[in-house]
Amino acid sequence: MKKEAWQEQSQWIALALSGCLMAIALGLTLLWPASVPSLTAPEPVLALPSAAGYESPQRCRECHEEVYQAWSQTSHANALFDPIVRTYMQTIEQPGECFACHTTGYNTNTGQFVLAGVTCEACHGPYRPQHPQESMAIATSPDFCGSCHSSTRAEWESSRHGQIGVICLDCHEVHTQHTRTSTVEQNLCAICHQAEIQDEIHQAHAAVALGCIDCHLDRSHRTIPINGETATGHSFAATGDNCDACHIDR
Repeated sequence: MKKEAWQEQSQWIALALSGCLMAIALGLTLLWPASVPSLTAPEPVLALPSAAGYESPQRCRECHEEVYQAWSQTSHANALFDPIVRTYMQTIEQPGECFACHTTGYNTNTGQFVLAGVTCEACHGPYRPQHPQESMAIATSPDFCGSCHSSTRAEWESSRHGQIGVICLDCHEVHTQHTRTSTVEQNLCAICHQAEIQDEIHQAHAAVALGCIDCHLDRSHRTIPINGETATGHSFAATGDNCDACHIDR
């Protein structure tokens, strides 16, 4: 009789322990922080496999090797690994304000992102299985770029460029982030500013290899962009500070 009672008691103890272990496992699953990629190297690896249809830059690389190589060297590709960003993130409680622009596929509801850095799908959208038959074209509106580059958009809006509709992609190559032609040769600016480039002042500056942006893209007061708000010179105004950089004696 005692043996049967002991066996019954053992079964209840085992059942109770099993229940406790299940409760602990469930609690850890719900409360454990969402995993994100290591910030030690800019590897374009999915943080959340197959999340929302994202495929990672490696999928695009299969057909667009040259574009991939150009992109991989840019600040977009390394947006989450920039030392300034990483240092700033250590001082804030809600890194979501950084993830919104420095990652791909960030979800404000969950606080998770799909890919570290501004990858192909950050601008082109999640991979479409019907591609290339279905286009992966991106939005070209300055509002699209300005959703992250807010200071640049505000300056551009105040400029003559903004007033006449010269948009970001008219001057900037998407994948390399470079301007579309050499600024020293003035080819890009000359498309619209041929008369200005031929005048005496501009010719004198060109003779000493000073390009348009040396005077018209003022970043002399640029601060560390820890919150995304910093002067980028996209009002294109040539100020006295620009002149003083070379002509302080005058």
